[in-house]
Amino acid sequence: MDKKGLGEGKVNKRSAVAFVTVPLFAVVIALCSVISVPFTVPFSLQSLGVFFALCFLGGRSGTLSLLIYLALGAVGFPVFSGGGAGIGVLFGFTGGYLFGW
Repeated sequence: MDKKGLGEGKVNKRSAVAFVTVPLFAVVIALCSVISVPFTVPFSLQSLGVFFALCFLGGRSGTLSLLIYLALGAVGFPVFSGGGAGIGVLFGFTGGYLFGW
């Protein structure tokens, strides 16, 4: 039986690049959060990481990268500003900023 056109065994070059770059930009956002000035609402470079992700990846992939970043923080990895992690950070003082992105 002919399976031509079903795409079995073929990897789209664009999807392979997105498979690598989307999580990479989630890590970039996490690394940008390390540089922060503690305050009531900490100032950090997270916004710069978010803008880079959206600029280089576009709307859909950039948003997916940001969702991966938020999921990592919600699970417990200390990726938020000031080393914060967990669901409590998402619903605390800075949670509005995180969801606002």
